[in-house]
Amino acid sequence: MRTPTNLLKSTHFKPTPKPNVKLDSQPSTPLSSTIFLHGYLGSRKTFTKLSRHLSNTLHCQTYSLDLRNHGDSFHGVDVGYQAMTSDLEEFIKYHHNEIGGKVNLVGYSMGAKVALNYAFKNQNMVDKVVCIDNAPVERYIPRDLFNDVLKAMRELEGLKGPLINAKTWRKAALAKAKPQLNNNDALSLYVLDNFKYSEELHQVRLKIPGYILTERTLDILGEFPEIPAEDIPMGNKVLLIKASKSGFIDAAAAERSKELITNVTLKEFEGSHHEVFIKNYKEIEALIEGFIGEK
Repeated sequence: MRTPTNLLKSTHFKPTPKPNVKLDSQPSTPLSSTIFLHGYLGSRKTFTKLSRHLSNTLHCQTYSLDLRNHGDSFHGVDVGYQAMTSDLEEFIKYHHNEIGGKVNLVGYSMGAKVALNYAFKNQNMVDKVVCIDNAPVERYIPRDLFNDVLKAMRELEGLKGPLINAKTWRKAALAKAKPQLNNNDALSLYVLDNFKYSEELHQVRLKIPGYILTERTLDILGEFPEIPAEDIPMGNKVLLIKASKSGFIDAAAAERSKELITNVTLKEFEGSHHEVFIKNYKEIEALIEGFIGEK
């Protein structure tokens, strides 16, 4: 088992009793702990707001993780789903006493496939799974989806100048990134979370390893591990949230999901692209809260 130094980094919210509410009115059977898994180039910050919200409203423990090669977690040359799933297994084992019994898993894009792969392998350890715009199928990831993001990140790497320092670098980096990202504030901040300022080199540097900014990584993330016959079908409750215009969950992927999972619900957001979680946050927050909270 891994030691704390190379476990996935996480933000953990513990439910607290509301003031002036009697203890006997708190839930007698707390819900399963919920673990949130971000997408490619994201971090645990993706789900900070939602994980805090569910902890408060459903009175359950929540964990928002940095997957390997992302955020503040460790770097590893294996960027595949089996490696990320193994990391998740180790995290759950290490925190078993704190987590308690089964877990709910909520994943976006890449994180959705990690959640599904873990669930297929550990069905007795999982209560429910929420997958935001991805499914347990192999799917080519269009390069134009990340072209602007990857170009912006490569140009931010090594950014320096007489007016750029530890206090000003974020403002300077944001000014450089936004025009390349169609002045999209949310996407620009998403990109900036992958950088830090190096006092030693006096320049902006990537926090994540450069080898994940490659087409080879995108090819690997388009895959899905082969599921052993004995793990099919999965009986756990699964919610698939589909962005109608992204192509990640097309008709074939939806049909295949129904073949692999006996209790799957599909919710489609018409007119939405892959950034469905950002664009439809309040609706998705309510949808996940209802799904996780349902007995």
